[in-house]
Amino acid sequence: MVVYCGSSASGEYVNTVTTTDISYGRWEGEAIMGRPQEYRFRALKETRKRAPFEWKGLDSDNDQAFINQILYKYCQREKLEFTRSRPNRKDDNAYIEQKN
Repeated sequence: MVVYCGSSASGEYVNTVTTTDISYGRWEGEAIMGRPQEYRFRALKETRKRAPFEWKGLDSDNDQAFINQILYKYCQREKLEFTRSRPNRKDDNAYIEQKN
């Protein structure tokens, strides 16, 4: 998720749920207000609907914003492989995270 909060993270602000397809290099972002799980989940489903190909799985950031029961159950129900990055390892998300 990309956060657009300016110099202060207090209050509500826009976030972008970001996806990248590693086979095609296709990037997509869905803007949401705040960080509720339901908003992130809805954004992910909308992104999936627009994809011009079938999803095989999800590789999620390790942030608790993404590691939750809603996403885990969705992946099980939709038969999507679910993997995640290791904590504090930006290189695990090489397609999304910027290397410093």
